Amino acid sequence: MSKSRTAAVFCGYSQQFTLDNGNRPGKLRANNTEVTRLLLISDDPQALTQFSTLSSAADFQVQHRAKAADARGALLAGVFDLCVFAPVRTSVELFHELTATRALVAGLQLVVIVPVGEGSETQQKLLAAGANLVLFQPMEQGSLISVLERLTGTGPTP
Repeated sequence: MSKSRTAAVFCGYSQQFTLDNGNRPGKLRANNTEVTRLLLISDDPQALTQFSTLSSAADFQVQHRAKAADARGALLAGVFDLCVFAPVRTSVELFHELTATRALVAGLQLVVIVPVGEGSETQQKLLAAGANLVLFQPMEQGSLISVLERLTGTGPTP
């Protein structure tokens, strides 16, 4: 199936999901196009801007929450294909949220995009806390899309 690049991005609570949509798990069909449902956990305005452009560049539907606990019900229901943490700074709270999210949904892909200035020690701690992948800012939009598509298996086939 060929994929079009016209999915919409929704931030906030404006989009309702049909959990039993007859498609393969984790995918939402919109205009006969598969979209990847991504939960963005962030307090960083730059991350919101970066992720808001995913709709025009790739088939992502993004929902934003300031904290993972705000999306607990949707996480338990299996609404999201991927969860990205993009904090302004790393903190103890980030590690707690990451650990709690991993415990809540063991199979969900968890990605953390750490701010400029963080190093491999932080990366190792985040991986130990449950992240599948840790990326470092600054992150070029095309590279971010490529990584997220590969992680979810929705990228172009080589």
